[in-house]
Amino acid sequence: MGREDIRYFSSEEKTKIVLALLQEDLTLVELSSKHGVTSQTLQNWKHQFLENGSTVFDLSKVVSVYVENIGFEPMTPCLQSKCSNQLS
Repeated sequence: MGREDIRYFSSEEKTKIVLALLQEDLTLVELSSKHGVTSQTLQNWKHQFLENGSTVFDLSKVVSVYVENIGFEPMTPCLQSKCSNQLS
């Protein structure tokens, strides 16, 4: 499979596919064939979905994971004053 053949799935698409996998109407192989992804990819998505499902119910976890992912560091008061002076 060449680089140009790789399909990217949105988080919504991945969620729908994982939910279909959890419903067990189709097998792992059938779903992977239907959506053009490997069985291992579907297993990875399922694992991620189940591991992170609880964050939906805990906003503080969502925010902390987001902050961790973007590498956010709070501004120091000194830096804040420099920024506000530049904006004035």
